[in-house]
Amino acid sequence: MIGKIEADSDVVPDRIIYSDDVEEFSLSYNLLSEFVAIRKGMTLKSKSTTVIVARRNIAYGMARMFQMINAHPQVTVKVVRSENEAPACLTRN
Repeated sequence: MIGKIEADSDVVPDRIIYSDDVEEFSLSYNLLSEFVAIRKGMTLKSKSTTVIVARRNIAYGMARMFQMINAHPQVTVKVVRSENEAPACLTRN
């Protein structure tokens, strides 16, 4: 679904991801690494920012791990603790 939205857009949209409803993380470093490798192989139409709002410690830790291994030259990942911080992190306000 994300790939279709990106393909149909002239500019890759920035996004804010809220992790409040996540109750369990069935992710590992290896799965995150695989996802990052797939995304890194994609050329996007423009740069994009993903902001992850992670209030709980476990969500914050997982989001920071994703941020650290993200190696896509066109994608910036930012992690914040509150919804109020998120809009200021976007590249196109």
